[in-house]
Amino acid sequence: MTVSIQVAVLIGICATLSLALNILLVYYIRISIMKFAEISDGIINQKDSIEEFATHLQYVYELEMFYGDETLKGLLDHARTLSDSFDEYEEFYELFDLEEIPEPEVEEEEADATQT
Repeated sequence: MTVSIQVAVLIGICATLSLALNILLVYYIRISIMKFAEISDGIINQKDSIEEFATHLQYVYELEMFYGDETLKGLLDHARTLSDSFDEYEEFYELFDLEEIPEPEVEEEEADATQT
């Protein structure tokens, strides 16, 4: 009988350790996902900033005073290349992009009824 009590105690200790380890792993995964979401948001903000910069640079480049300037053309090409390099990894950093959740579509019949 003493062997079965020892086995039960050993199983209880193993179960307790397993439960504690699982709780720690869930906590670690939660923290890791939160950090990844923050990094993802930062990358999206950087990509948006680069696209805004490229748009502004395109506007300046098209002004009469600067049209054809090779330095501005090089900067414009560099900004576009940088923006394209972000696009290569878009599927990874947009995992947590909440702005792209599709809006529920309104059926055409309901839309037509509200317009008339």
